[in-house]
Amino acid sequence: VAGVGVALLIRPHLLRRLRASVSALRARRQTLLPSRKVSDTFALERLDRALPIGAAVEVRDAERLARLQLMPRGLVCWDFDETLWLGYPREAEARFFAERIIAQGKVVTPEDIALANAFILQTAGKNWVERLVLWSSQHSGTLPPAQQFFDGIRARVKDVIRTDQLTDPKHLTPGVAALLARLRTQPGLRQVILTGGDPKNRAEYAAQLGIRDFFQDVRGDGKKTERFAGLVSELGLTSAQAVMIGDGPSDIEAAHAVGALAIGFARTPADRQRLIEAGADVIINRDFTQLETILQTLKLPGRSPMTPESGASMLQMWGVMATAQEALLAQEAAATAP
Repeated sequence: VAGVGVALLIRPHLLRRLRASVSALRARRQTLLPSRKVSDTFALERLDRALPIGAAVEVRDAERLARLQLMPRGLVCWDFDETLWLGYPREAEARFFAERIIAQGKVVTPEDIALANAFILQTAGKNWVERLVLWSSQHSGTLPPAQQFFDGIRARVKDVIRTDQLTDPKHLTPGVAALLARLRTQPGLRQVILTGGDPKNRAEYAAQLGIRDFFQDVRGDGKKTERFAGLVSELGLTSAQAVMIGDGPSDIEAAHAVGALAIGFARTPADRQRLIEAGADVIINRDFTQLETILQTLKLPGRSPMTPESGASMLQMWGVMATAQEALLAQEAAATAP
């Protein structure tokens, strides 16, 4: 909090300019035309990411956090898209949804893309079967054949990921490689990816990003509540020994369904508000670079800050593949780049 206050005192003019830019863009929303590369919806979101959010870690339910006990045995489940990995092409996904579900042959408008993006954000963590069922319950109209839509949207997303090289380690969320490495040192602590997407694809992306070996398993394709409960039971853990970390309401629902701690990850003020409304017990804001604070919140031992050299040495000692070292070093390099 102090850091945010200092930033505001030192650069109030920058904050005023950012807020003015956001206001101007909102005012122009009705007149901006859609683009294949950038829509006003996503330009606004990028500006929102530059605005202050709050403390690096916010505790919103101290009582549930007090019950957390990840040692000597525990489970940390991670959402993948836009939690571990920031390369997911949500703009391409929103445009495809707007074309096939909202506009259905008509010219796609900025309003269509904004509606598609809002729906995708609100249903983050669900698979497309679950999403289309929910959409049908809220909107009238005929939907295209389900399998045709699923195949089309997955093909569009995979094509953008491949073309734009979005699984380069530089697209990891800042700080997450170091955090995963530190969590791996905790005896008895298991890390699992629990995604709303295709688990086979996410396992491949995790390998390309250099983080696959931090996880004991990759599970997904929606049904997060059911799958999280199954993992807790399968490992013989209590609700106090499990944590779910993710950016969507479905991540919060999955944790709360078994009484576990729900940690939301927010990159923007809008993300944070959505997680507050979903009932997140703890919110990590912006990124995972505040390593010691996050470890203290999880009640795990803290150590001296990790450097690129010491992080690489630890990874070598554990026998983690070389791409994991590249992920850690790429994040450190990005953090210090001019």
